[in-house]
Amino acid sequence: MSTEDNKEHIQILENGREYYDNENIAYLLPHDIDECGRLEKQHRVFKYIFQKNFWAPVRTQLEEGITVLDSGCGPGSWTLDMAKDFPNSKFHGVDISNFFPDETKPNNCEFIIGNLTETLPFEDNTFDYVHQRLLILGLTNSGWEKCLSELLRVLKPGGYIEILEPNVKNLHNGGPLLEQVHIALAEMMESRDIPITIATELKNRVTETGFVNAVETLDFLPLNHGGRGGELIWGDYYHVYMNIRPMMTKSNPEWDNLEAYETFLGNCASEANTKETSLGWHIICAQKPFN
Repeated sequence: MSTEDNKEHIQILENGREYYDNENIAYLLPHDIDECGRLEKQHRVFKYIFQKNFWAPVRTQLEEGITVLDSGCGPGSWTLDMAKDFPNSKFHGVDISNFFPDETKPNNCEFIIGNLTETLPFEDNTFDYVHQRLLILGLTNSGWEKCLSELLRVLKPGGYIEILEPNVKNLHNGGPLLEQVHIALAEMMESRDIPITIATELKNRVTETGFVNAVETLDFLPLNHGGRGGELIWGDYYHVYMNIRPMMTKSNPEWDNLEAYETFLGNCASEANTKETSLGWHIICAQKPFN
């Protein structure tokens, strides 16, 4: 898909925000500079909390030099960071939106527009390692099936895939206010056949696709408690829900009032702090069979 083609799939909704308007693109978040900035900041938040960029056992290979795909790379923050840390490896980022950096990328980093629910613009057995993070609001059930199948195709035999998603179905120590938010989110996702339980399904899904040796790691992201990390995670959580407000208002018309919506989310922040609410963070690493 070219940049010009990409523009045809955009519609203007509230306050000049741009969202996708195409039945083949399920992505719920905006396609604009503000969302691009949020994703760049989000990457820094995750690195601050986890103190690393990846979980797959590929550090030695990265240092020696391998070919890596960042699937659904957004503005390329993870891709750029990894390319700078591992100059002997080659990094490719692919995304439906063209917010890729032009002048700041190192020589071992390339970006290309592509739809993960269609055939990716790469040959079979191209990559040694594939990374994908936070597409929970962007892929339908059939989209996940196609995406995982394509990632298996472009991965080399023995290569690793790493997928990271939050469990937004069930919060740890959640309260009634946050439950309202997540009920609205669930209704919105289900109306588009986007699986809200994808984080807990990933291990089975990658295995059913044909990957082997799947290992799941569970961590927890604190929402507005536990120090600076919890504050940063809440900031991103809040930003996401502000960016999908046009869809959230369909569940609760009162949220059509910006001030009322902001007040409600502020009360959610207090609830999360008091109850020490956390978001489950699922990391799945698996391999493509050698045969």
